[in-house]
Amino acid sequence: MLPEPFNLEGRKAVMASRGGKLTRALASALLEAGASLALVLPSSKSSDGIVESLKGQGADVICVPWDPKDVPGLRGSVEEAVSRLEQVDILVNDLSTKFARPFKDMTGEEWHRVIQLNLDSVFYACKGVAPHMLARHGGRIVNVASALGARVVVNESAYCTAMGGVLQLTRALGLEWARDNIRVNAIAPGWISDSPDELPDSIRRYIPMQRWGRPEDLGGLLVYLASESCSFTTGETIFVDGGVMIRT
Repeated sequence: MLPEPFNLEGRKAVMASRGGKLTRALASALLEAGASLALVLPSSKSSDGIVESLKGQGADVICVPWDPKDVPGLRGSVEEAVSRLEQVDILVNDLSTKFARPFKDMTGEEWHRVIQLNLDSVFYACKGVAPHMLARHGGRIVNVASALGARVVVNESAYCTAMGGVLQLTRALGLEWARDNIRVNAIAPGWISDSPDELPDSIRRYIPMQRWGRPEDLGGLLVYLASESCSFTTGETIFVDGGVMIRT
């Protein structure tokens, strides 16, 4: 049984996600901690599979679709999820969408699309819960971003810029909503894989811990940031990258 400060029983969580490899692990962690969950996912077969997998574990999960082609519409989907839960205590934004192209070859349309999917989406999801959390003077928001918000690699200028924006939005909202007891923090993963493949030497030399990160490595941290244990931490980004950031 979880220590009481980490227990999420009775808490209502909305997770806005693109349905990537982290979604199932993050959702499972919230459910195992006792939270009720509404997933806001792209309406696709892979996303439906995530929901069915979670329900197969005995979890009662609400699913609300959103159309990634209509990023501003994410706000309405989050509001629908809140309405179906009849409350919101926790928002998790797992919306990172990778894109790589040399800057010289990138079009303006591609640049704006990457910013929309990675940064604007977090804005609209937060707007969807803001009235409820501010009215109740409490809540937890966790943005799952990327370590590339604080460091860079070649050919990913748009993605790195968007992730840097997510980390700054986390800081800004953490400050703005601190007195309303809304804690806003971010998780910044490094190289995460659910594959058993050996780590290539080209990546191994960058990771002090000499292994891939696993989706499950983020679950316990998410529960902490979503819980009452996280009562004096806000605006922070925690890097889960095997030690990469301490050597850069």
